[in-house]
Amino acid sequence: MSSIDDIAGPFESLKKSLAEGRLSHAYLMVGSPRGNGLALAESLLKLLYCSGSEKPCGQCTACGQVEEHRHPDIHWLEPESKGRVIKIDQIRSLIKQISQTPFVEGGWKAAVILYADRLNEESQNAFLKTLEEPPGRSLLLLIAEAPQSLLPTIVSRCQRLVVASGQGSLGAQWQEALVEVLRQGGPANPMDVFLQSGRLTSLMEQIQESIENADDSAEEPADEDGEPEVVDARVRARVLEAQAAVFQQMMLWNRDVLLCRLEAEPELLHFPEEIAVLREQAAKLTPQQALERVATVEDMARRLQRHMPDEIVFEAGLMKGLAPRRRS
Repeated sequence: MSSIDDIAGPFESLKKSLAEGRLSHAYLMVGSPRGNGLALAESLLKLLYCSGSEKPCGQCTACGQVEEHRHPDIHWLEPESKGRVIKIDQIRSLIKQISQTPFVEGGWKAAVILYADRLNEESQNAFLKTLEEPPGRSLLLLIAEAPQSLLPTIVSRCQRLVVASGQGSLGAQWQEALVEVLRQGGPANPMDVFLQSGRLTSLMEQIQESIENADDSAEEPADEDGEPEVVDARVRARVLEAQAAVFQQMMLWNRDVLLCRLEAEPELLHFPEEIAVLREQAAKLTPQQALERVATVEDMARRLQRHMPDEIVFEAGLMKGLAPRRRS
């Protein structure tokens, strides 16, 4: 899944660069190759090849060819081997394609590498020369969830764009489970802290387990080029992305509580369908307390990024809400 809002910022930056003649020859798009990372790449390519007056129009033949991955001047590449790695023969084919004359005179040649973090070292070294000396009017797009798996020399020759994960990275099942926890409001006593911390910790564990299981079912047993560390890095990147999405939704929920406490207009809410619950929670807080709830979620997110145990992070954060304060 992808959201236009999640790619709006990076896309506008790319659009401006193209208009000003400053488009880089290579971009590393950090995001899902089946979600927002792919959506950003497709949007840029539509902008590049669109024949409409308002680019990208999304209606012309070229825009359709980009969306269907069959444009003659775009080479799409992703893992094909049993080990789910990108091998050197695939890179050699890409290099050959990108060096050919475009079908449209004076046009662009482009290549998109999905799951670029699955390039093995031999493939990366072969690709490096093309990054260093790209053909004229060529565009190279690498989409990766775990860019740390790429050689530093590859990363340094690409302009990096991080694509927001959005709530879609959680999936509907986990989104609903998280909202159910958030509906219960902040803890009123130490026992509530223990229970709510347990629910959030359990949710995080279930999300991580589902990511690991999904990766196992999608991957066939690795062959001699399998490089397990690449798979581990990719799974870890997805877990971190999901954790970030959880805290993003927690932040938005508490922001909505604050807005309700300030009697803001309902259309400003991220969770307008939950307005009754949000107002009920807001009525129990002062504006300062509601603001502190937002800051507490930010602090919990930072602590989790430092690899502190989930349960400790949640308990410490939720306990902050128990300090008695005078209602104003």
